[in-house]
Amino acid sequence: MKYLIFPLVILTTALSLSADEINNSSHLSPAAVAGIDYLIKQIGPEAPTGFDPGRLAAFVDFIAAAKPAAATCHLPRRFKATPAYYEFDIKRAFEDILQLAYHPDIPAQILSPASMRLCYWVHIDGAPLLPRLWKKARTLSEPVVIKGVEAEELTPDTFSGAYYSSLLDRVLILFSHRGHRLLISLSKQKKPSDVGKKGLIMGDDHQWDYFYSGEKGLTKTGLGWADSYIYDTFSILVYYETDHTPPQTRCSIFKWLRAGWMGLNMVREKHIQAGFRRYARDVRRIMESPRLPDARTLAKVSGKIKSLSDAGLKKKMALYLRQLVTRHTGQQKTPHPWVQSAAGNSDYMAGLSPPQMRAALFLEYLKYQLGLLAYKEVAYLAPLLQ
Repeated sequence: MKYLIFPLVILTTALSLSADEINNSSHLSPAAVAGIDYLIKQIGPEAPTGFDPGRLAAFVDFIAAAKPAAATCHLPRRFKATPAYYEFDIKRAFEDILQLAYHPDIPAQILSPASMRLCYWVHIDGAPLLPRLWKKARTLSEPVVIKGVEAEELTPDTFSGAYYSSLLDRVLILFSHRGHRLLISLSKQKKPSDVGKKGLIMGDDHQWDYFYSGEKGLTKTGLGWADSYIYDTFSILVYYETDHTPPQTRCSIFKWLRAGWMGLNMVREKHIQAGFRRYARDVRRIMESPRLPDARTLAKVSGKIKSLSDAGLKKKMALYLRQLVTRHTGQQKTPHPWVQSAAGNSDYMAGLSPPQMRAALFLEYLKYQLGLLAYKEVAYLAPLLQ
């Protein structure tokens, strides 16, 4: 999934539940909680080699159950972290989601451009590449389990402006339950994240224009001094095949997050929920769009971007930064000095990694295909657009 950051604010009082929230609360049975604890044991260096889907029957039944709109679910405390749950339905077939979200040749952040700057596998246990899970789902006779390590970098947080990078243990589990296929994605941070750095959300967050300064601290006025971290996070993201006609897939997210500064956890459930809504907005917007190219086209364009030489990649990135300045000159009168300085700045360019530059260019291509940008704004990417 797609890893959701928090507003870094200090709250000293506990959050209380309204009567409506209590009435809309979904019950998580002890057997379902046992399933969560079983999944926790599946990740990390101490994880067992076997997997028993029968241990998750109550957990999957909870996901499959119909719930009131905007229902809440109060998760057990784990990892000394703040827990939160969220679910939403996607009008897209299960195999389509697997092919787009877990394609070995499509950037993994494709479904979460407002949450994830980039995400890629550092290594996969026993395999050079991620298997084509959508094909394995067609002849699913036994569970498919994939383990490895991923690197991720988040987008700027909507409150603090900070962004973070981390290494995570990852596990993907594909299996069937009562005739419904599902994929469970587990992620557990290996150690505290790198220190938070100052970023910008340029214009409306719906436009997915972000700037990454490389300077540690928070962008929020008065908090620039803070050395903030994500201390620990564990998430369970489930894609559950609900219906075939019309195709529909349920996405359920269980998350535990501990983050802040000076060792203090500043996260409250409502902060995680805000990130969930940001994520769900983008998943639906992308997966349900009739303009979204097919997986083969997306993979082809990603391959072209990867094939650029170092010099070619930096040239395209410099053109992108200039376009970002031009794009926001009219909207914001004068773009932030950071962005103006970065455009054409060799020192700033030297601080960008190839994955960061490729992620920016692929996002521009995606925005163009979804109708968020005009051709003249991405003309510098030709012939990558072909």
